[in-house]
Amino acid sequence: MPTIHNRIIQQIELILDKMEEHPERYTTKDRLALVEKAGMFLTRDIKLRAANESEHSGSAVRKYANAFKAAHERGGAKGSAGRTKRAGSNGAAAPDTSGDPY
Repeated sequence: MPTIHNRIIQQIELILDKMEEHPERYTTKDRLALVEKAGMFLTRDIKLRAANESEHSGSAVRKYANAFKAAHERGGAKGSAGRTKRAGSNGAAAPDTSGDPY
């Protein structure tokens, strides 16, 4: 089954063929309008294909790293990178100065 893209391309080709077979039926304004619309469609199609290809391209390592980069930036990563450092230069807990023996 042909895709919508292929069907549109076939319709554009059909209209262009008809226009070339019977140029006397179409004004310059009609021809320019068709060329403009066909060009807009093809430009959008190229941009969409390029975006889709760049989204799915690249190494598996890069994709894996990027998947975890977002979690790390949100603070969702586990481990020492997400922990806050405690008082003292070596990470030890600060001494209790409240006077409460417990």
